[in-house]
Amino acid sequence: MGKQILFHNAETLLSLIEQGLNTADIDCPHLPQYKNLSQNEQALSDCLMAIVHLSAKENNISPHYLCSKKTLEAFIKDDSNVNILKGWRNELIGRKLKQFIQGKAHLRYISGQLTLAIEEEFPNL
Repeated sequence: MGKQILFHNAETLLSLIEQGLNTADIDCPHLPQYKNLSQNEQALSDCLMAIVHLSAKENNISPHYLCSKKTLEAFIKDDSNVNILKGWRNELIGRKLKQFIQGKAHLRYISGQLTLAIEEEFPNL
């Protein structure tokens, strides 16, 4: 903090620090416990990230702007409130990720190209 902020707000800051120190642990807010992905979920995350990269390339945008790794982890853990299931992100990537999870889309590597095949493209499988 700058000297001016400290000078003008020192009393308030010290009062807030004292208040925090005097607050019982039970009354303090707690962050939700983060649970790491299992090995299987990590493998799924890698597959989903490949789909994100394909979609980002198709739409000429950064994959990180389209969907972060943290967002994918939340999606895998069934968080229906993630941004990839809303608006333009759902149109560009959310639907594809849901199709993959449901077994209605598959990653394929043919002639040096990774592609996402949607169920309509392979009805006999």
